[in-house]
Formats: sequence, structure tokens, C-alpha cells
Amino acid sequence: MKSSRQLGPWFAATLLLLSGCGALVPVDGIKSSLAMGNAKLTPVSRSTRDLTQLPKPDARVPVAVYAFRDQTGQFKGQPDSNLSNAVTQGAATLLVKALLDSGWYMPMEREGFQNLLTERRVARAIEVPADKGKPGSSYPALIPANYIFEGGITGYETNVRTGGAGANYLGIGGETKYRVDQVTVNLRSVDVRTGQIANSVSVTKTLFSHEVSSSVFQYVAYKTLLQLEGGFSSNEPSQLAVKEALETAVIHLTIQGIRDKQWNLRNPQDWNSPIVQSYLRDYDSQANLTEQDPSTPIPLNPVVPAAPAPAVAPAPSAVALPQEKPQEITLTRRDPEQDKAADAAAPPENAPGVISPKAPPGFAEGFAAAQRGDYLDALVYWQPLASLGYAPAQHNVALMYQRGLGVPAKPELAVSWFTKAADGGYVQSMNQLAAWFETGGYGMQPDAARSVQWYRKSAATGDRWARDQLSRPR
Repeated sequence: MKSSRQLGPWFAATLLLLSGCGALVPVDGIKSSLAMGNAKLTPVSRSTRDLTQLPKPDARVPVAVYAFRDQTGQFKGQPDSNLSNAVTQGAATLLVKALLDSGWYMPMEREGFQNLLTERRVARAIEVPADKGKPGSSYPALIPANYIFEGGITGYETNVRTGGAGANYLGIGGETKYRVDQVTVNLRSVDVRTGQIANSVSVTKTLFSHEVSSSVFQYVAYKTLLQLEGGFSSNEPSQLAVKEALETAVIHLTIQGIRDKQWNLRNPQDWNSPIVQSYLRDYDSQANLTEQDPSTPIPLNPVVPAAPAPAVAPAPSAVALPQEKPQEITLTRRDPEQDKAADAAAPPENAPGVISPKAPPGFAEGFAAAQRGDYLDALVYWQPLASLGYAPAQHNVALMYQRGLGVPAKPELAVSWFTKAADGGYVQSMNQLAAWFETGGYGMQPDAARSVQWYRKSAATGDRWARDQLSRPR
């Protein structure tokens, strides 16, 4: 058995260790200690540095952030739960900060929009009549956003991977443990003018936690065991992980917006900067499931082979006509009586019948939408095909603008689309223009020569109605 002299050093070491631990904890709540530190700015991560070093834009884009919600529905695990959410509920604030830091966007206040409107009403209410003519006394109009940035925290997975190792020999041992979690955010940009989702990106950030502990135990007397333990653990804060994921998502959406011509670089040569090229390779590697060669820059305007023009179903017994430059059509003030006469003189619309198998994708879907009365949806299908030169789609778009189906009636646009379709060989449009030139409807100047010209072109394709119009006395 050890004597009290022999136990003295052990107790002294133990008291020294405990007193050292106690020095790390504030005793009375007033005196500072090593555990208390001054507040400082949020630590800067690699994504923050990349975000602030992006090339400069040609102009900052007005954007709005209404909310960025926690869509995981998860709470903290036991014993820390207390019904607290697993991830931060302030992601919208972090997103606005990331948009500002990028230098590319001009975020508009939307989360506290009602408060902003209230203050503007208060300011106007306290104005006196003498102040209303002075500069600065009245607030300017609010700036609308061009894009809305939306999305949410879509996943927070804990214990994705866990592990550890340890050993103990002759009463001296140690162990280490680790845990891997991950958080996923989805961010998308929405074009306010059309409601179309311009781009969408998902970013996953991994969180690492590890713990190191050691222990020593030894018998210091008969049936007396002294055991010493120590260690530390490190857990990556989830809100910092969300912040880093959002910053990375903003970088990706910014670069993809440059590629899609939604916004522009001040200096186009900055497209080849290391930051832009690095994130492009990451994005394209995920999208194409192939590794991108880091030695080959990704061009801003890749050379893409021209797509073949959509096939146009020929009319029965079609006769090739020489291409002529379309003549100017002068529109004058509309006369309702002339419009009625033009409608009466125009040929009846053919029944849709069977859609040609050569029709490009989207044309049949537009017909289906129009038949159920969803004219705006039909225009969404037909307008791109009309812009590509598909004459049946051009004729249908002209009819919608003529009759005000799903869009305001605009005869000048109807005349323009009818002319394009007629120049493309579409018989119905030829007949429509011929009738309008004959009667002078929809603001068109009566022109017998041009009316006969369109009738003859239509008749040359074998159209019976056009032949009948040419044979009647004038």
C-alpha cells in the first residue's frame, strides 16, 4: 500500500487539472475568462471568397427574395430536441446577404414589404402641402424586380457516415470518433415577365463532427482507483453550412445566367477567369456525368450546328412559287363595317382534322390547348414555332391576334403573321390576305391588284375557293 507521501503528487496533479478546467468557465458571470470572447464577423469560407471575387457585371439585376424556407420538417435529435428545428430558419436573410456580396444583384425588400409600405404611408401622411413641391419630399416609385430567387432547404441528413477507433493499454487509452452530416439547398431564378424558371441548381454541403478523448486509470491504493479523463469535440455549425451552400448556389446561378444571356459581363473576356471556369466545369461535370478537361476552357458561345428547319406539310397539288420580297402593308384607321365585310368575304376555316405527322413537336399540343379553350397555353406552344418559320403556327398566331383569343386583339400583328405564313406557302393565309385587300378590312388599304395576286397564288396550289373568287365578276 502506498503511503500518504506517495499519494501526494497524484492528488496535486488532479487538483491542478481540475483547477485548470475550472479556469475556462466564468464563475460569477461578470469576470471574463478564456471561454468568453468578443463578437466578430462570421468566418469567411472559400465560397464566400469566390462569391466576392466574381467578375463585374454589365449592370446589377433587380431581384426579389420573398422567402427561403426550411422544407425538411426535421427537429434536432435527442436529447437536444425541445422541438427545435434542425436547420436555421433565417436562410432568406443569408440568401440576401449572398446576393449583395456577389455584386451582381440589387435585392429588393420583400420579406418586410408591409413594413416598408407602412413607413412610406406614414411619411406621406405627415407631409404638409408646402413640402410636396420640394425635392426629396415625395418618395420615388418602388423598383420592380426582374427575377425572383426562390427555393428552400430541401434536406438535412444526420449520421450519413460514422466511425472511430480507440485503444487501451495498461490503463492508458484513447479514442476518436467522427460523424458526417449533409445539408442540401435548392435555388432557382424565376423570370418575372413570363413566370418561366430560368435556372435551378441544388447544392449539397457536408458537415464534419469529430471527438477525441483519452483516459488514464491506476490503482493508487488498495481498492482505490484513480481515473483521469479528457478530450474535446468539434461540430461544424449547420447555419454556416447553409450559408456556404447558398453562396455556392448563387455563384452557379450567376454563371449559368451569363451563359444563357440573362445578364452580361462588363468585360466578356472575364468568362475565361479561373473562378468562372472552375464552377463551369463542376456544373457541366454533374450535368453531363463526365469529367471536364481542366486544360480546355469552356467557351461562352459554343458553336452549335444549326437545327434543321421544321418541315412544313405541303398543300395538295402544291406548285412551287417564286420567292418574292414581301411588299409593305399600310394600315389606316379601322372601320368596323369594313371589318365585318372582310370577315364575311374571308374563306371559312378548315377543320383541324388530323395533325400532319411532319408537324414539329408542340404544334399538336397547341391545338389540343386551343380546343379546350386554353388559348394562352396554345400561344406558348405556337409562338416559338412561328418564330422559327413554321407557317401553320404563324397562321394560328395571326388568328389569335385577329380575334383576341387569350391575348388583346392586335390587327397589325395579325396582318404581320398572316403575311409571313402566306409567304411561307400557307393557303389559308393567302386567302385571308386576299379577302382583306379586296374589302379593306382591319385597317388595310383596298388594293385590287394585290388581292388578285394572292388569289392567284392560292389557286396555283389547287385551292378551289381561290379559283372561285377569281372566276366571279368584279
